[in-house]
Amino acid sequence: MRHIKAEIIETARSKRARFREKQITLAHGAVEQQNFPNYPVVRLADCPAIEVHIKESDAPLGGGGEPGTPPVAPAVTNAIFAATGLRIRDLPISKHALKKGA
Repeated sequence: MRHIKAEIIETARSKRARFREKQITLAHGAVEQQNFPNYPVVRLADCPAIEVHIKESDAPLGGGGEPGTPPVAPAVTNAIFAATGLRIRDLPISKHALKKGA
């Protein structure tokens, strides 16, 4: 159970960074980000705490980390809307006019 929680947390953490600030850009018909030096990952110090709750079930086990992906972007953009009234409809979030501490 601990490993499944860790996998979900890592998936949510990495996806949060992608939705917030990362994007893949093209120049002259080619992707500009060739590898991780051009596409850095988010650091743990930059992440809020993530809680995972797993419901006990008799169903057969399946993929563990994949469920962490779909809810991240809606959760983050809904939190921004609740705090600011700004509805974000496209990603990455960093291209929107948000002020730190606002």
